[in-house]
Amino acid sequence: MPALFALRNPVRNYSWGSRTAIASLLGRPPATEPEAELWMGAHAQAPSKVSVDGDWMSLRTLLRERPEEILGANLAEGEGELPYLFKVLAADEPLSIQAHPNREQAERGCRREDDLGIPRDAPHRNYRDSRPKPEILCALTPFSILRGFRPPEEIYRRFARLGLIERLPECRELADGDPRRALESFFRTYMSRPAEEVAAILPPAIERCQELAAKKQRGQDQRPQQQPYRWVLDFAERHPGDRGVLSPLILHLHKLRPGEAIHTGPGILHAYLRGVGMELMTSSDNVLRGGLTPKHVDVPELLKVLRFEPLPPRPLRPAFDVGGRRFEADGLVLEAIEVSGNTIDLKGGRANILFCTRGEGELDVGSPTPKNFSQGDSFLVPATVDSLRITGDAALFRAGVTA
Repeated sequence: MPALFALRNPVRNYSWGSRTAIASLLGRPPATEPEAELWMGAHAQAPSKVSVDGDWMSLRTLLRERPEEILGANLAEGEGELPYLFKVLAADEPLSIQAHPNREQAERGCRREDDLGIPRDAPHRNYRDSRPKPEILCALTPFSILRGFRPPEEIYRRFARLGLIERLPECRELADGDPRRALESFFRTYMSRPAEEVAAILPPAIERCQELAAKKQRGQDQRPQQQPYRWVLDFAERHPGDRGVLSPLILHLHKLRPGEAIHTGPGILHAYLRGVGMELMTSSDNVLRGGLTPKHVDVPELLKVLRFEPLPPRPLRPAFDVGGRRFEADGLVLEAIEVSGNTIDLKGGRANILFCTRGEGELDVGSPTPKNFSQGDSFLVPATVDSLRITGDAALFRAGVTA
């Protein structure tokens, strides 16, 4: 008999998180410390728990005991693990500047660090597994991000406005006619500068940013193009002397509207800045950081995986499916589902996770007793479920993969 499994999901406490966003979704009072991510999945660090016959067990245990029922034959015969991690991500402060490797880079890097005897959980480890880490983020609130290099000429103009051309000779590389070559030459030189040099260069640029911000506040310049300079000031206050302070002038600044989604694939430099969203990613911990963090930063390794090309952060174009919008990229599938006092029928056959962000209703997979749900509830839908009927007035997200 097909069945749904209710989930209990761990909250991850990181300094950049929110005390209210996840708590509000789960219907409880504000937290005493920042809550950054709610994890739904079978990640080894913090797996969800599932309700089985009235008892709660680790989802990892359930997968070991019933792999084909939960995952389906294809995934069960592969690694035998849930291949994705589903999150509520709540950022009150900016995350680090980072990028993720592709599969070949991850496999090679993980093997190399294993051969060097670096423990998988070592703080200075770059590759904790051999998997790539593509991501889809769908905004629940307005969500600000940095993502992808600006065109070289735009970076040059912004650096010139701060009086940095003479202080950073590598800016002249931005005039190279080949955008990829220009970006790579400039960025490699800038990121490879000694930390003390960068710290000495920043104060006059910060002072100029303060002038530009004050100019905007007086109403003299209302252009949205001024917003990157305000983020420079924010970063300078949080991470004084960090080379990532100037990243809003190098990377595109974009704000997702609620309901919009964006895909970030391998090699794309990015940082989530502020907002609440649903994030779907492969179950990987491979993060190569470039700044704005007290965590391990390995600039040479980061430079190996980056895509040096101008990449404007275009939102993912959804496919309109039964019940809502479907976002798909790099084998990941995130669906935003709406029911408004009606009933919708969805196809099953895959290992999915459902999370309700608003309202209440009923889930029916053909078992004798349908399950009621409300905001903050989540469920594992096994691959043996052929179809899923949702009734009510609610908004839900469904996570899965194409394979």
